[in-house]
Order: sequence, then C-alpha cells, then structure tokens
Amino acid sequence: VEDLNLYEEYKQKGMQFFNKKDYEKAELYLVQALEIDHEIFIYEKLVECYKLLKKSSLELKLLEKANYEYPFKDEFIYRLHLLHKGFKNYHKAIDYGERYRIYHPEDIHILISLADTYRLNKNKELCLKFINLAEKIQPKHKLIIKLKELIK
Repeated sequence: VEDLNLYEEYKQKGMQFFNKKDYEKAELYLVQALEIDHEIFIYEKLVECYKLLKKSSLELKLLEKANYEYPFKDEFIYRLHLLHKGFKNYHKAIDYGERYRIYHPEDIHILISLADTYRLNKNKELCLKFINLAEKIQPKHKLIIKLKELIK
C-alpha cells in the first residue's frame, strides 16, 4: 500500500512537471514511479521526456525494456526502428521496422525508412523492393525520388 501511494505521488508530480514542459524534473519523478510499477503510461511519458530532452541513448534503453514488457505497442516498435537506424544499428533497425510493418503494411513512412535502412546496410535489392512498395502508395513522394537518386 505504501509503495502504491508513493507510486501515485511520483506519477502525479511527474505529470505536473511534464504538463509544465519541465521535462528534466518530470523525468526524475517518472523514473521513480517506473521503479515501483511498470505501467505502460509511465513508459510512454518517460520515452517522450527522453525524446524531447534529446537523450537518445536513455530513450533506446528504456524502449528496449518497454518493448519486452509490451511487445504489442507498435509506437515503441517504430521508435526503436528509428533510434537503431540513427545509431547505425541497421540489423536491429530492420528487425524493428519489419515488425512495425506487420501492424502497418501500407505506412508510407516505414516503407521509405526501411528502403533507406536497407540502402545504408548496402542491400540494394531490398532497398528497391521497398521503394517499389512505397511508390504504389505515393508515387511522387519526395523521399522516394531522393532515395532513387542515392542508389543510382
């Protein structure tokens, strides 16, 4: 019961600071709340704090943990794809990107991002495959045109 009261206090204070856009202080309280209870809401808000504070390494670490506990949360999967891509962990980025695509097979952003990740990973064949999939949805997208130029 005491832990639950402490959890609610940390969560409430964290959200007060979050809503005031004081993400540094929000982070402190949300981290403490997460130590008591792994509620998905706390993960979401703490991930957002890290993103806004540009703490990508902490965001990645937290998202890996969150994804383990909540593997169905496609927003976590998409963000993991982007972060791994940014850190040049292309195999992991591809893995998370392909997982996200299961939930959203016609999402133009993931198709283009996967095409680019395959390009960065020196896999021209799969890069072209994803460019073609993206073109079927939005043929004149500026990033598709740019990708085609990059792989010539």
